[in-house]
Amino acid sequence: MNTPAWFQRAREIAARAGKPSPFYAKRASKTFELRLYDAIGLDPWTGGGIDPTSVVKALDENRDASDLVVRVSSPGGSVFDGLTIYNAIRSFKGTKTVHVDGIAASIASVIALAGDRVVTNDGAMWMVHDPWGGLFAMGSADQIEDEARKTVSALRKVRENLVDIYTRQTGKPVATVSGWMTAETWMTADEALANGLTDEIVKDEAPQNVAPVRVDSAARQSIAAMAMELRAMAARGSSKAG
Repeated sequence: MNTPAWFQRAREIAARAGKPSPFYAKRASKTFELRLYDAIGLDPWTGGGIDPTSVVKALDENRDASDLVVRVSSPGGSVFDGLTIYNAIRSFKGTKTVHVDGIAASIASVIALAGDRVVTNDGAMWMVHDPWGGLFAMGSADQIEDEARKTVSALRKVRENLVDIYTRQTGKPVATVSGWMTAETWMTADEALANGLTDEIVKDEAPQNVAPVRVDSAARQSIAAMAMELRAMAARGSSKAG
């Protein structure tokens, strides 16, 4: 399968940055900082990517911090892993500030909305689009058709959830947000501010060793993770029906 065009664009944006450092956590007094500088979700081929379990564990171990700083530069990845990270950050009791240092694309743009305050570096980019996944099915025509219906249904439900998150954050009409997603919309920092995705633009803050995005592995991970999750959802649905 060809690498999606938006992953190629993500590589161009993120390639300006320095040495890879996908997941990083540090504690300074009452401030805890996370850096999410890679695809979202564990890459089964390379071991790269950001495992939500590691993020949740780090947050849990530092739950006594009063301030959480999350720095994001990611092309996205697994929707469900991303939602896990989003909800874990939102449930953190302290004050939460998210910085978009290079790119917040796909599910990473949802993670970026988990903060009480969202800050975007001048020159950084946002991207929102429809969730996508693959169908891997064997069987009769009726069985394959049934699996296809389940996959489409699951994707539509995921899309509804994402539209709801974007709508709550931006205050924009559902039709506007839905249009962004369908069109695969890229936004500059200024456009993200105008559209309500970010609260502030910082023009004099250097990114913190933003990692180059590993496009090929991230693309494979995104396809594989979504496909596995959708198959699991379909299997659970079949089991309940039976």
